Amino acid sequence: MSALNYTTRRNFLKTIGPGAMTLTTPRLTFGAEKPPRKPNVLLYVTDDQGTDDAGCYGNGVIKTPGLDTLARYGTLFTNAFCKTSSCSPSRSVILSGLYNHTNGMYGLQHSYHHFSSFSKVKTLPVLLADAGYRTARIGKYHLAPEQVYRFQQTIEHKRRTLPEKMADNCRSFKRCDEK
Repeated sequence: MSALNYTTRRNFLKTIGPGAMTLTTPRLTFGAEKPPRKPNVLLYVTDDQGTDDAGCYGNGVIKTPGLDTLARYGTLFTNAFCKTSSCSPSRSVILSGLYNHTNGMYGLQHSYHHFSSFSKVKTLPVLLADAGYRTARIGKYHLAPEQVYRFQQTIEHKRRTLPEKMADNCRSFKRCDEK
């Protein structure tokens, strides 16, 4: 039996508090320190998928191990909404954080509809690039204008590309991050 008696959580914290503080306080060193590593950001958007279509949202039948892993170690949105469920308008809401009446993307961007977001809108890819992140996109896009939704790199894909091929196309972007 230990000589220390941790009868309450408060006593335990009082006893180990100074030791825990030393474990969590960064060491002070002289000379060049490595800058803190920024967290990676991966925004994974799918079409025509509801919350009951993936294991991370509770479906025990459909197997989505990759998506489940991303959800387990990342952020799983359970209470986020777009007021428009279609292509360009919903993407504009996700990437700008603004509803369509505020970002200007009232409908589909396609050439015959000509809908575009307002040029003053600051979107996630632009804000991330301004903060020193490298940005890339793969898959469906259908947003305008380009300068508002500007990604630094577009990773090529063709319609109906298999997910494995799309992942292979992303390898060069990922390798640059590991250097």
